[in-house]
Amino acid sequence: MCGRCHPHAEFERAFLRAVAQVRREPVDTDGLAAKVRSVLQAEGFQPT
Repeated sequence: MCGRCHPHAEFERAFLRAVAQVRREPVDTDGLAAKVRSVLQAEGFQPT
């Protein structure tokens, strides 16, 4: 994997983990995006 692809692949894995984690909790559709963002931020990803 090239150096430019690695961060994208790392984010993809974190995103999929976040979605899987949030799916286990009851959440409305409006709150889903906020919960996923919260999990990603807890893993060190910052919104741009």
